Amino acid sequence: MKHPYFTLSRKFLESDMWLSEKFTKGQAWVDLIGLANWRDKTAEIRGITIDVKRGEVARSKVFLAKRWGWSRGKVIRFLDELKMEQQIEQLTVQQKKNVTSLIRLINYDQYQLDGTANGTDDGTPNGTTKGKGKEITRGKSALDFFTPELNGWDKSQVEQTIDGFISLRKTNQISSGVLQKEFAYWKKYSNETINSALTVYVAGRHWEKSKGEKYLRGIIRGKDKEVQKENSQTLLQKAF
Repeated sequence: MKHPYFTLSRKFLESDMWLSEKFTKGQAWVDLIGLANWRDKTAEIRGITIDVKRGEVARSKVFLAKRWGWSRGKVIRFLDELKMEQQIEQLTVQQKKNVTSLIRLINYDQYQLDGTANGTDDGTPNGTTKGKGKEITRGKSALDFFTPELNGWDKSQVEQTIDGFISLRKTNQISSGVLQKEFAYWKKYSNETINSALTVYVAGRHWEKSKGEKYLRGIIRGKDKEVQKENSQTLLQKAF
């Protein structure tokens, strides 16, 4: 018997309505389907290039725990349940000295219309998609392309910052590779630091002063020192 379907945009899975509260198990399962790649492609995770096939999810348990509002232990137990029910397989990819885990949805094609490779290219791994050759012309289109990477960052500030970077270029566009490099740098710091630095950069409209990525990095480093100092002072106050 063929059951009826309804379609759900992957963009909805990044909306505030979807992510605002702790996930139920059913919501987590739908989220895994949405996070899975809809086609084979390569990805970079911790600087290592790996193959991620259709129906596979390259997300760490730490990432899923943060996204779902769960503990890491609850994520592990949930994935174990799905494995017992033969809904998923958990794979290990060995690359040099690094080990990457993948989640393969066994019946992924059953959840797609007509079992075909229809979809949008939002099911990217926890790292950066190999977006070589893609040129970004607006901050909004960058958010669509890099949505999985932006959890915890103020999307409005990110969009305005990218628009600022683009305005500094004669071509009025920026390559996805440049943005990947910047996002990789941002990820070295806390979300608090990045959001604070973006606020300063946007409020000062520093792109109008011909100050781009390097200048923002300087702001980030300065804000990181401020955050660390504030955290140290808080710990001292608690100690006494």
